[in-house]
Amino acid sequence: MATARIPRKKSVSKSNVIRMPAAIAAPRDEEIARRAYEIFLTRGAEHGRDLEDWLEAEREITERAVEPVVFQDSARR
Repeated sequence: MATARIPRKKSVSKSNVIRMPAAIAAPRDEEIARRAYEIFLTRGAEHGRDLEDWLEAEREITERAVEPVVFQDSARR
């Protein structure tokens, strides 16, 4: 009877890993809550859309924290 081989995980060199600061990787709940409340007030304090407000605040904060990285082709210089 043949058994399936499970591939081994390749070890990752620490020099190849890019670490993101914790503040960028996961915005703090207090900051998201503050922005969600601002969205709530801007909308006229309409109840029942708390999850929508939270997700919008989270998206805004995450986009603001992460700036796009532009790679240039060294051959084009």
